[in-house]
Amino acid sequence: MSRNFRIIVTIIIAIIVFCIIYQFLRSGRQVVTNGIDKYGCLNPAGYTWNEYVGACIRGFELNKTQRAVAKIAVENIGQTKGLSVTTVEKEEECIGCFIVKTVVAGTSKTKIINIENWAVANP
Repeated sequence: MSRNFRIIVTIIIAIIVFCIIYQFLRSGRQVVTNGIDKYGCLNPAGYTWNEYVGACIRGFELNKTQRAVAKIAVENIGQTKGLSVTTVEKEEECIGCFIVKTVVAGTSKTKIINIENWAVANP
């Protein structure tokens, strides 16, 4: 029983590793040794390029609304290689109000963009 169990676990792990490698190769992303891809996204930190937003995001952290808000902020800043949207926070007292924080990977260039009524408030 234990030998069969080890074989099954080994096969499952091999399948998982294969699927991860396959998905990575299929995505077409090019990652260099320091973990920054061709868009300047810091992949080891979970940032990947998002075509809709036009910047690097951690897709698992942003819902559809937050992505739309991030896009508004990025359009205001302009696309820059390595531009990452780090947070999109909803202002509770205001409809359509958010605070978007960005950083350029590998630098200390940060920017905070205030969104009010679905538009940039501090151009």
